[in-house]
Amino acid sequence: MRSRRWIFFSLWGVALAFLVIVWIISASLMERGRSDAIEHYKTRATLTAGSAETIVNRTFLAMDVLLAGLEDLAQPGGVENGVPDAKRSQSVLVNAVRRTLFVRDIALVSRDGTVVAAALPTTMRTGLEFPNGFVETTLDQETPSLSVSQPIESFTSREMVLYFARPLGTLAAVAVVPLRQLANALSPTGTAEPLTITLERDDGQLIVSEPPSGFPAAQRVAQPLQPEHRDGNARIARGRIDGAPSLVAARDLLHAGLVLAVSIPVSPVDARWHEDRALVLSVSAVLGIVILTTAAVTHWYIRRLELARQAIQDNKDWLDQALASIRDGLLLCDSKDRVVAWNRRYVEFFPYLAPVLRPGVHYDLLARTAMRAMQPRSTDTEVEVAVQRRLADRRGRRVESEYQIRPDLHVHITETETPSGGVVSVYRDTTRSERELARCREAVRAAEEAHMQSIATLCRQICEPANTALGMMQLVLRASMDDATRRYASWAGDASRQVLATVSNVLDMSRLTSDVTQFDFESFVPRALIEDVASRALDAADGRRFSVHFSPELPQALWGDARRLRHALFNLLKVAIERSSCRTIEVRADHESRGDGQAVLRVDLGVAGADATNCPEFHSLREVFQRLDPSEPAALALGLTRKVAELTGGGLFFDDSPSPRVSFKAVFTTVSELQVTLGGPIGASG
Repeated sequence: MRSRRWIFFSLWGVALAFLVIVWIISASLMERGRSDAIEHYKTRATLTAGSAETIVNRTFLAMDVLLAGLEDLAQPGGVENGVPDAKRSQSVLVNAVRRTLFVRDIALVSRDGTVVAAALPTTMRTGLEFPNGFVETTLDQETPSLSVSQPIESFTSREMVLYFARPLGTLAAVAVVPLRQLANALSPTGTAEPLTITLERDDGQLIVSEPPSGFPAAQRVAQPLQPEHRDGNARIARGRIDGAPSLVAARDLLHAGLVLAVSIPVSPVDARWHEDRALVLSVSAVLGIVILTTAAVTHWYIRRLELARQAIQDNKDWLDQALASIRDGLLLCDSKDRVVAWNRRYVEFFPYLAPVLRPGVHYDLLARTAMRAMQPRSTDTEVEVAVQRRLADRRGRRVESEYQIRPDLHVHITETETPSGGVVSVYRDTTRSERELARCREAVRAAEEAHMQSIATLCRQICEPANTALGMMQLVLRASMDDATRRYASWAGDASRQVLATVSNVLDMSRLTSDVTQFDFESFVPRALIEDVASRALDAADGRRFSVHFSPELPQALWGDARRLRHALFNLLKVAIERSSCRTIEVRADHESRGDGQAVLRVDLGVAGADATNCPEFHSLREVFQRLDPSEPAALALGLTRKVAELTGGGLFFDDSPSPRVSFKAVFTTVSELQVTLGGPIGASG
């Protein structure tokens, strides 16, 4: 009980340990998956920020170089009375606009915002609207540099534009860039992440964003980024547009006061992580269920094994008790003739086997030990011969044998083979049984002899008056009398003959069915015997006849009980002719030789000639014989014929073929030559 509980505790302990391991691995995989996803998006934000910074710096640098190249227009040679040559300036500005795709228009603007020269004629007519102080701030720079305005709506094209300005002496060169052009340049390619790129000032004022945010120009969208957070590395912070938790990577541009920031919301990262976590949790749940199911099935299996083991032990105990209660000795050996089990009675029969009797011992050792104990004065050679004889009986699967263990003990051994090839040996004490059996045999033999004697006496008592009556009827028939009296006397004679035949059949049948049957063997001629029987059977044929045919190979003489053969054939022919209305019954006699000096005498009955179609009842002779009333004399006569045939090794056979000729065969085994070495009459059963 304790060992079983310990096994169950160990089983569920191992299952719990596996569940803990699965839980730890799942937690580590989920945590690692989230950190890997965050690192992936951080790397993406950092790379995107670097790429966008490069694009913006290159764009601004190109814009600065473009505007700085217009410095010739502000030189004394190009300016007359403080005003540049309009035609020449317009031609130069048009050529400058054509060299870049970003710029829509370039104009020379004075301090008060008046357009002095422009590439587009409409700009000369309508002018440009600048943010307050933008031109003055640009012209008041100590060191000429590029200035970028806040987004402003152009009143000519009604779109948001940026002004890039650079001082050229007393004038400022201003480039008009559509905000959409700059946003397109910032748009990342080859990525599916929902990121946002913003170009803003270091005080948090938004200049442009991609995708567009819809915020008004110059609005502060978020808290300004601290200088230490503008190193290009991604960090978890508030998004620059919506303020949601995001991965933000920011970098300072080459132009002072401008910052480029990339924001990737954390929600997609969490969504992707949630998908991976759901997969990990599903796999973990499946593994947990498999572990629990395996543990439960193992628990059930161990429980079943324990119950089966207990049932086997109980059955073994019951078997041991049953074997101990058997009055006969019992020994069970396996297919290799090794001892498996025995009972106490077996040890009582063979007490000298107790020192060597144990499971797994080969039967040879038991046989040698028993023979040495049973034959203490025999030599080793004699003991070995006896052992080999016993082993030969056992290997030959001799079912039953008897041995005298002691002068006062006889044992009958019955050996039965098991389905697996083993042997079950049952040892029964037959000392008293043998004595009782001998007495019973003598009593049975005496009773049978008395029975036969009584039947013979009864038959004689019946036959003597019947013979007297038959003789008197024959004397009466010789005297002169009228036809009616003669007919009555003839009927009385036939009845007497029937009584004598029935009594003879009863006497023969009682002798054949007893164990004291004696056969009188003699040499006889089968042809003469069959002709004599046929002629005797025709006495009561009433106009019918037998057509007898003999095979040319029929032996001239046979050895057997001619008297019983004659009686059996007479009964057979008489029943056939009495039960059939055919006028001619064909009888064929033949034989079949055997290789042991014996021959089978075969007598076939059939219908010949025109009677083959006129006697339909003969075609079902089997049914005719089977429907015989057992109380009829014909049934007794036919039974006697069958009994004689069976005792001589033959039998009665019905041919039910559809041909007109139907055969009725009686097979008798006879001896073709006298074999005195057989020590008695061949075919005798008693």
